[in-house]
Amino acid sequence: MLLFLIPVFISCVPVLLFAQSTLEGTVTYNGNPSKPLANVTITLQPGSLTTTTDATGFYQFTGLGPGSYTSTGTSSSPFSASNSIDALFILKHFVGIAPLYGLALLAGDVNGTGGTPNSVDALLVLKRWTGQITSFPAGDWRFQQFTLIIDGTSTYTQNINGLCMGDVSGDAY
Repeated sequence: MLLFLIPVFISCVPVLLFAQSTLEGTVTYNGNPSKPLANVTITLQPGSLTTTTDATGFYQFTGLGPGSYTSTGTSSSPFSASNSIDALFILKHFVGIAPLYGLALLAGDVNGTGGTPNSVDALLVLKRWTGQITSFPAGDWRFQQFTLIIDGTSTYTQNINGLCMGDVSGDAY
């Protein structure tokens, strides 16, 4: 009887050692489900794992082992637009009238200094809107970042929002 139990136990060990998780979600413009973002590259660290969203904004990573993963998003999609309203919102934030939060706060830093959006950022938004410049120092897109602890056995859903840089009102796309 003992000889019969040993092969059964040994055959279960590889399943426990190689259990893996799935991470999936949808990338949308400013959290609007009717505005999925296609061709966004999502990268997970460590390991530089990448995947690209499909036409519906869906992405998926499979075979993730246990650990802590941090995401970044990039897109080569064309810049949509920011406008004078966005410049006004950035100025209102700068003088303390109407604070920006979350992704809008990050998207307002078009000069890429890593600081709070200010009058220089508002000026750059106006210059791009009027065609005086064709790009921002910080690039064209900003995506939410997240850190997720994976247990190695579950399926996780993490939706991600994206914004064009400067579009702090979130209505340009």
